[in-house]
Order: sequence, then C-alpha cells, then structure tokens
Amino acid sequence: MRRLLLALCAVLMVSGSAHSADSGTEEKFRVGISPQSLLSVNRNDFHAAVKAWSASVIGERQLDIEEDVQLFDSAASFVHAVRDKRVDALQLTTAEFLTLGIEPERVYLLAKSGGAHVRYVLIARADAAFKGIDALAGEELIVHDGRRMELARAWLASLYAGPGAAGAPSGLRREESASKAILQVFFGQAKASIVTRDALELAGELNPQVRRDLVVLAESMPLITNLFVLHPAWQSALRPAVEEAVADLHRTEAGKQVLLVFQGERMEPHPVAVLDQTLAFLRAQPGARGEARTGRER
Repeated sequence: MRRLLLALCAVLMVSGSAHSADSGTEEKFRVGISPQSLLSVNRNDFHAAVKAWSASVIGERQLDIEEDVQLFDSAASFVHAVRDKRVDALQLTTAEFLTLGIEPERVYLLAKSGGAHVRYVLIARADAAFKGIDALAGEELIVHDGRRMELARAWLASLYAGPGAAGAPSGLRREESASKAILQVFFGQAKASIVTRDALELAGELNPQVRRDLVVLAESMPLITNLFVLHPAWQSALRPAVEEAVADLHRTEAGKQVLLVFQGERMEPHPVAVLDQTLAFLRAQPGARGEARTGRER
C-alpha cells in the first residue's frame, strides 16, 4: 500500500502540472489517509517516504503544486476532516466509507486478474474428524494480518450469528502472513484458519498437497475492503486530470511497477453501486461498521 500511494501521489502531481502552470498559482492537493488504511505500516516511515517522493517529483518537474498528505491518528479526526472538507482525496476502508456517508461520483479500486473483490475461506484439513463449522465451537482459529483481511473477523462472526447458530470459536490467533496461516492447518498445528481465496489457490499451485489435504468449510460472498475516492466537494480545475491519472495508473511506468508489486493490473473507476453488497453486509453487523469480533483475539 505504501508504494501504491507513493506512485499515486507522484502521478497526480505530474498530471496537475499543466493546470497549475496555466493559472500561475500554486494549488494544494490534500490527500487524507485513514488510520485503518495504515494497519501494519510504520506511520513515520510512511509519511517520510511520501514527502520525499513527492518533493523529488515536484523538484524534477518544476511543478507549481503543493502536496499535503495527512495521516490521521484517529477515526474521529479523519471523519471530522472529511466532513469539514479539509481533504480532497481519501484512502479509506469500506467500513469507514459507510460511516462517513459521502456520495462521490465514483470509487477507485485496485483490481487483480480476478477483479477487485476479495473472498474469505475458512479452511481445515480434509482428514479432520469434523466436517463442519459446528465442531469449531470453543476452538482457537488462525487469521493472518493484511489490509484485505479487514472484514474477515466480521464475516466469521456472521457465520455464528442468528437463532440456532452453532457455538462460536473461542478466539482468533493472528499470524503475519497467509502462508503461515495455511501451513499451520496443513501441518495440523491449528484446526482451522481464515485466509483469502486467492492466497489458498496460490498455495495450492505452489504445493499441490495443499489443494489435496485442505478443504474449505465456508466461503464468503465477494467483498470490497478498501477504496480511493475524490471528495464530492472538491471541484478544482485539476479534478479531470486527477481522475484520468488515477484511472491510467497502469499506463505509467511508475504505476506498472506498483501494480506489479501488489499483483494488480489497474486502478479501476467504478460506480458507487459496486459497493452495495459489501455495504449491505456491513449494515447487518453489530454497530453497522463491520467491527464484529468472535471471541478473544491475540
């Protein structure tokens, strides 16, 4: 995510140069990064990297534009900044988008070959004595870190919600990577884990035994966890150039390198309706923010 935002800021600065030069004034482009978007990222390193990259690009291109990248410390400060129109562009989670209630013209999603959605799977060994999620009552499950795992806990909680639902697992143990979460189950060190469908399929390609020995107990609907939007109130002359730059990220050399790192193909513009299924899922969760938890977490 760090590299994606670095390249995106650079692309936006370059795209805005013609407009700022024509006006003869230096315009500020304010990008707000939500706290949830910075999970597992060192904030100081992130901010320093963004500033250094932007300064380099602006200096080389002699641009009359000033970047202002704001990394918010709390959800409350981020929400206030958005509602007070103190940011022009936002990187945020879908749950935060629901909380804000803004109505942009479109949203931008990082798309992979299979699309911009993520599916979660609950996996166990195929030769395990149990065959369903009911048998996981009181057990500790594995979940790995990562921005695309933003809604995994809420999805797991939804499996055990409602009248007559099975007893829930006792809690979740975090692993730093999807491969570790998969291997813990593969080697019998954990009963079950939650990973993305993409991660499971990749592990199966690398080791066919994974595909043979592991089974999917449950799978989520397609969900969208993160997005980039331009604030509806930001109607600068730069806006068309910025929209074009975001959509054409895959056409630039810097953008291609970032997309390669993140195994994506492009940054896609979509109507807001693309979020409907995810927003409906979130509204059904306790607190309507997708913050549900199943048992304890460590």
